[in-house]
Amino acid sequence: MIAPRPRATTHWHWAEALQRRHPGIQVEADRIYIADGPVWTSAGMTAELDLALALVEKDLAGVARLSPRQFSRVFTAETGQSPAKAIEGLRLEAARTGPPLLRTRGGYSLSPSALATPAA
Repeated sequence: MIAPRPRATTHWHWAEALQRRHPGIQVEADRIYIADGPVWTSAGMTAELDLALALVEKDLAGVARLSPRQFSRVFTAETGQSPAKAIEGLRLEAARTGPPLLRTRGGYSLSPSALATPAA
């Protein structure tokens, strides 16, 4: 039996270079993040937040003695939103209320209208 190649992702701009430098890895440029056993990779800055959410969700699920899927169901039932939606709301709130210097100097890539819109 042939062992499967490890899977990884990265920002689309670097995917081809990663594949050339590491032909033993199966690079999937269209993924936000990949959890391949103990190795987790993400496709960029925003994707890192999604990866972190997945890690936290997995850890919280373990602490609660639930599978990540069951944790997501319980979280949604208790809060009215999925863990991903909750994090999205927190991200928007942080961008909306974050340090003005970062908002005006390009630290955030949100338009002024997005910054003025309350997280739903």
